Amino acid sequence: MVFLFPVLGFFLFNTLVSCSRLRESEELADQTQERKGGPTDSKEREEKPENGTKNDKAPQLDSDSTPDRSLKIPSEPGALEVSRFRSISYLKCPENYLGVPGISSYASEDFCVAAYEMKIRGVDDGNTPYKPEYIAESRPSGTPWVSIDRSSAETECRALGEGYDLISNNEWQTLARNLELVSDNWTSENVGREMMYVGNSDCVPGTALPVVNSEDHFDLTMNNDYQNLKMGRGQRRTLFLPSGEAVWDLSGNVGEWVKGELNSYKYYHYDNDDRATEISRFTEWGGATGRSVNRMQARQALFGPQGFYMHGKRSNQYYGLGYAEIEVNLGSIVRGGWSCFSRPAGVFSASLYHQPSAPAGYGYVGFRCVKHIDSKKTEASSSQTSTK
Repeated sequence: MVFLFPVLGFFLFNTLVSCSRLRESEELADQTQERKGGPTDSKEREEKPENGTKNDKAPQLDSDSTPDRSLKIPSEPGALEVSRFRSISYLKCPENYLGVPGISSYASEDFCVAAYEMKIRGVDDGNTPYKPEYIAESRPSGTPWVSIDRSSAETECRALGEGYDLISNNEWQTLARNLELVSDNWTSENVGREMMYVGNSDCVPGTALPVVNSEDHFDLTMNNDYQNLKMGRGQRRTLFLPSGEAVWDLSGNVGEWVKGELNSYKYYHYDNDDRATEISRFTEWGGATGRSVNRMQARQALFGPQGFYMHGKRSNQYYGLGYAEIEVNLGSIVRGGWSCFSRPAGVFSASLYHQPSAPAGYGYVGFRCVKHIDSKKTEASSSQTSTK
């Protein structure tokens, strides 16, 4: 009997080790399957969707929470469609402009957006006192055109010709939500895991940057894709559209004026005294009730992502979505954050802290133009060309 105890103990030990290894193998298989985007348990995935998927049961906005009509807020902010698989090859954008698939709840038509923050044609230093004779240009070289008020930015975009304008808040949301659903824009290469890339925003080197080497997506940030997140891997300056084309500095570098303002602001201020909050909190209205639901839902529609990212366990820096500073409304909206942002920058960052008619503008706020193209005329022209 004495000899049976060691044998029995050895048998039990091996059994426990085998069970442990089997459990680890199953977990590793699940993680690998998740990394590839496949379900590990279809029933569980149906009942509890992954972060980043749309919510098809989003509550409707109450009539008394309807914001300024000029912003055309969607009626179902948690269940918006993104036409990322629809071809927009018919859209012939100008040089250094990229085609953006429209989202009907925000922008009914596809449009072209500047691939770069606007620069001053023929001038490399964008932080230059404003002159009406200057011409805005989307190009890689030179630093962004800053120290310009919102009205002048609007004027400069429209001066480029028919169909040009300053990007609106609705168009920014259309663009950002398209980018949100592209896995290459997340540090984990999985939507909703870790964080979206936030661009030049960590105060190193602490200034707005030009684009010198467009092949290096971390150009001049002194970071690279081999670093860990804490050391700056999230500082990549490019975000990819569904077409695979890269838009530069939509997050970080300089903040950007957008068209639109909140006249019905009372529905968007916070219920507490926080100075600012992370954008990802706008997706946490699932557990709220009454007026709080309406407020959080409206905030998500105005400034937030399509997906719901608050409760994930693999987040970093609030998913890289950015911060919202909207408890003080000075009459304008600035998106994206800047190179030395006091709060984390992100493609969804929004600030109402800026006066649109500030005499000299702000040295860290620039702008980006869009080009609207009549899709019916373009398609008709293409059809006529193909029949000749």
